[in-house]
Amino acid sequence: MTRLRPVLVVHYHEISLKRGNRPLFLRQLRRNLERATGDLSAGRARQAPGRILLDLAGHPSPEAVRDRALRVCGVASAALAYRVPSTLDAMKGVIARLVEGRAFESFRITARRAFKTYPMSSVELNRELGAYVLERVPTRVDLRHPALTIQVEVLPDETFVSLDRSPGPGGLPVGSSGTVAALLSGGIDSPVAAWRMMKRGCRVVFVHFHSVPYLPPTSQEKARALARREGALALVTGESLGQVASQTLENIARIDEAAVLPILRPLVGMDKIEITAEAQRLATFETSIEPDADCCTLFVPKHPATRMSQADVGAAEARLDVERLVMQGVDGAVLETFAFPAPAAAAAGG
Repeated sequence: MTRLRPVLVVHYHEISLKRGNRPLFLRQLRRNLERATGDLSAGRARQAPGRILLDLAGHPSPEAVRDRALRVCGVASAALAYRVPSTLDAMKGVIARLVEGRAFESFRITARRAFKTYPMSSVELNRELGAYVLERVPTRVDLRHPALTIQVEVLPDETFVSLDRSPGPGGLPVGSSGTVAALLSGGIDSPVAAWRMMKRGCRVVFVHFHSVPYLPPTSQEKARALARREGALALVTGESLGQVASQTLENIARIDEAAVLPILRPLVGMDKIEITAEAQRLATFETSIEPDADCCTLFVPKHPATRMSQADVGAAEARLDVERLVMQGVDGAVLETFAFPAPAAAAAGG
């Protein structure tokens, strides 16, 4: 019996809409996939029509490679597939081996041709292969809510057959949209905001302000657990309009007036329930809710102003030596570099 040859088939969606710039985005996505799976010895990613392939023939743990790839921004979906020649008999052969001994109450075949000169249409392939499954397994066809979906992707020189494709994060590959600095507080909101910018293709540098020695270092430890570093063209915050008393349109306008970089607020229209649900999905929630006195706690007034005017801000800043405070902050900054998937982090003062 011929040994099945697994391959990870990665699909993208938004990148396919980029037209002239598509090769740049695809090169970045391939690099990111290779980097994310590099410690798993997954090898080089290969471009095929409408998809990216990682050959996993002989790999000891193809499922681990798939799960890692499903965390890469820009990946719309991924599936462990098996490569066969683009003949009907070869497709039937691998399908027979995949469904052998498997019980499923319903199924569907999803066949697609990457080239239209193939002698059978997608509809004809669906019918022929579906009938073949029905001959071998006591099941039924369900096109809307199948218990098992069998994907058949027909390319000119090879066909990929897979079961139940898994969704990825989608969006654009990190590194394709420039670099931003995300203000990381240690709370629930800011990691979600940073993730949303990663999904839009941004490399993210995390900036965390702490109040040690006035407060315990817990927030520093939380920030390190959530953060990964690189470079910056805009600032990113976790502000949501009206979520707390200080996040009013008037105060947001004052902040924008003082900033020297554009400020991006990807959560501005979300409420706390939506943000919390996203944090739970991203697995940052449990770290974010660990008890601590965060970087804002010590200096926040009990009753913050909700509608600061330019005059109010000017009067408050006039009482501060802003230049000296900024220099103190810069001189006391510590740069920590985090590499993924390597778990170790290196720190250097600066």
